[in-house]
Amino acid sequence: MPSCIQSKAELLIAPRQTADFAAMINAAYADLQVSEAQLLQLQKQASFDPKGWLLAKDKQTGLPLACGIAALDRETQEISLEWIQVLPQARWQGIGRDLVIQLLLNLKDQARFATVSGKLDGAHSPEKFYRKCGFTGNDVWYIVRK
Repeated sequence: MPSCIQSKAELLIAPRQTADFAAMINAAYADLQVSEAQLLQLQKQASFDPKGWLLAKDKQTGLPLACGIAALDRETQEISLEWIQVLPQARWQGIGRDLVIQLLLNLKDQARFATVSGKLDGAHSPEKFYRKCGFTGNDVWYIVRK
């Protein structure tokens, strides 16, 4: 699998390293926490594909720097980017973009289109980030929870 542009990180398919995924997701949010058990439940869903779980690890230390989780809806042939998280010390180095591109490449033969999820008013400008990754369009879907 190709390394990140900055060659600081190596991208690995790593669905079994749920503790690393949970730690990164939890480090990214002050108002949201996920458990390893919740991530294991995600892997039991029909949308799970192991190629949709990537870790970016520092080539020198082996420590995780970022993670990306993509779900695959086989019926609609949609890739949904669910969790793209980059630790603060690894931001602005192209690692997040490389994760997104690699996730799309990993699942492209099974999908016709890709969508992203996240908070529109997120602290780290998710729309700006996904636009840099090549996403276009102005569709916004709102999910209302009871």
